[in-house]
Amino acid sequence: PQQAPAPPVTGDSGGKRQTRKIFEKPQQSPATVDAFAMAVTGYSMLKKGQLTEALDFSEKALALDPNCASAWFTKGSTFVRLGHTDPALTCLARALQLEPGNASAWSAKGECLAKLNRHEEAVACFDKAIQLDPKRAPPYYKRAGSLVHLPGSANALSDCDKSLEMDPND
Repeated sequence: PQQAPAPPVTGDSGGKRQTRKIFEKPQQSPATVDAFAMAVTGYSMLKKGQLTEALDFSEKALALDPNCASAWFTKGSTFVRLGHTDPALTCLARALQLEPGNASAWSAKGECLAKLNRHEEAVACFDKAIQLDPKRAPPYYKRAGSLVHLPGSANALSDCDKSLEMDPND
């Protein structure tokens, strides 16, 4: 079955559109639909800071559909927040294997790599996230955070400015 995209990291309506798309596809198996719904619930828990619950919903989603990119993304993003970088990278690699065009997963992977001081690799991930979705602010300011650790970090300031221009309240 075709894989549903992971919910976006930002609070835009993209998550609602993506959720609607999965339920509109009649070819989706009930397990795939249920897994995606659980992954979305897990992502909601992640955004609320309820990390244990986010992991629980991700695990339940993956038990239903081990190829649910959204569940792998949510699980990986939760591990990033917990500081568990090895399992985070494993989960995000799987999410990106299933859905290479997921800008949010690329950004989460970059964030994880930055925590490991692997800033060149992090910048490459943020670059990919920006290429896929240039209207999202988080990859710009996250990339700026890694650029300051690299020689020739003049672009860090322009990334900060771009991020603030896109989302002045952040």
